[in-house]
Amino acid sequence: MKKLKFLAGIPRSGSTLLTSLLNQRPDTYASNTSNLADMLRAFNYLWETNTASPTAQTDGLKREECVEVLKQYRYGKSGYPIIFDKSRGWPDLKIIQLMLQTQNEVKIVATVRPMNECIASAYKLIRPTEDAEYIHGKESLIEDLTKYIVDSYNKLRNGYAAYPDNFLFIEYAELVNQTQIQMNCISEFIGVEKFTHDLNNVPPSTEEDKIWGIKDLHQIRPVVSQQKYSPQELLGDELWEHYSGGEFWNDKPEPVKKETLIDLQLAAGIRGNFKKGWKIAQQLEKKQPTNNRAAFNRGWYLLRQGKLLEGHKLLDQGRTQDVFGNRHIGSKQPIWNGEERVLSY
Repeated sequence: MKKLKFLAGIPRSGSTLLTSLLNQRPDTYASNTSNLADMLRAFNYLWETNTASPTAQTDGLKREECVEVLKQYRYGKSGYPIIFDKSRGWPDLKIIQLMLQTQNEVKIVATVRPMNECIASAYKLIRPTEDAEYIHGKESLIEDLTKYIVDSYNKLRNGYAAYPDNFLFIEYAELVNQTQIQMNCISEFIGVEKFTHDLNNVPPSTEEDKIWGIKDLHQIRPVVSQQKYSPQELLGDELWEHYSGGEFWNDKPEPVKKETLIDLQLAAGIRGNFKKGWKIAQQLEKKQPTNNRAAFNRGWYLLRQGKLLEGHKLLDQGRTQDVFGNRHIGSKQPIWNGEERVLSY
């Protein structure tokens, strides 16, 4: 089949809008979030580690043919000359290497945006008001989205560092303010004729938001525009500074960040200065009452003071950070935390 093109990027940086714009082209199909990259990663791992792989190769089985079967299964019936598969997984180094081996060409179009702006956008989606307080019951969802954004940022940065010629970055601000220019850049990057897009009639996304458990996660407006709000005010100065990124796509170095209270607490504990560490733990409890990592650290200090029940309750919050106990089950439904109430079925 034809060589695939790839869509990637940092969550909340405009990839949904870009997908809908690409689908205005009569010769192009841009997918919703796809599992193809994950399937190929799993296959490649088994190919490289399974003890039966050498036997299969002696029988004539080739890795390239297996990859082609997966691609054909996903897009073999598509009549579009140009196909973009969308996944945060395409910048993975192993996947880029696999695609270079099997189709000789890798064109990754990635939407980007400063990481703190992406996180602010996610926060605004979950709590629509600009109240600085968390919405009760949404803390784990916010943490999951933040981790996903940070992981995607790092994966994209590592992929670009190894294969810079295979990427075209589309900055969110330019996508919404200089839309046609950015779409022309994409056409040039993949080597096709330019197309004039209708910026007043952008088709809605067909992503299923209920799969992700977040309402309006992929909602886009029919007229290309940028929402007006202050992401720094929404996050607060401390979080804004903490998640400020280097914008590697503009060759900006990673900023030197101030040590946060939680970093100072960790350093104090490592040095054995538990008195200082406990004092910081109490400060964090007042300043960041919903910070699960801070609560987890505070639990250890309470255990040290002999307050076993109270300490273990706080240690349980380490599940959300994957640092203690069984991992959080991932359900988007309310989780019972020992409250005295009647449960209905």
